[in-house]
Amino acid sequence: AGDRARKGTLPDLDEDRVRAATAEIDAIRGRQGRRSPGVLRQALQARNWQDLLWGRSEEGLGRVLTETERIRETFSSDLRVGSPRDLVEALELGNMLTVTEMIARVALMRQETRGSHYRLDFPERNDRDWLKSITVKQVDGRMNLDTLVLDPDWQDRAAEVAGFRWG
Repeated sequence: AGDRARKGTLPDLDEDRVRAATAEIDAIRGRQGRRSPGVLRQALQARNWQDLLWGRSEEGLGRVLTETERIRETFSSDLRVGSPRDLVEALELGNMLTVTEMIARVALMRQETRGSHYRLDFPERNDRDWLKSITVKQVDGRMNLDTLVLDPDWQDRAAEVAGFRWG
């Protein structure tokens, strides 16, 4: 990247993406609401700390999704962006809301414990039903979750992982 920049051979920009990003920034810049993006980010982080990190459950993940939607509504209707720092925090918060929703929906869908994904209400690993990945795609502007079986014949091979199980 450094060599390309020094030579002045930067890749062509996708003009549609540039226009979309500019429109997003313009839509946020100068909003006169009452809530700062920093305060909203702290609320999202607090809820995620309580219910999304290590001990997940249907109830807790529901709280995460409810809080995400509440903050998203406030972001749309009552956001204050009075400085360049607020603008950066608002853009980061928008991304955090998307990522939080994605993680929570995937965690809610996976009704088992696997690796660092620990479900309090499903504490056991379940290879019979969950030896697959969850995919997330944007379809018609909405988050669409599905599953993908990578290798239905896959088995743990203890010798290859020093006696530990994958996932």
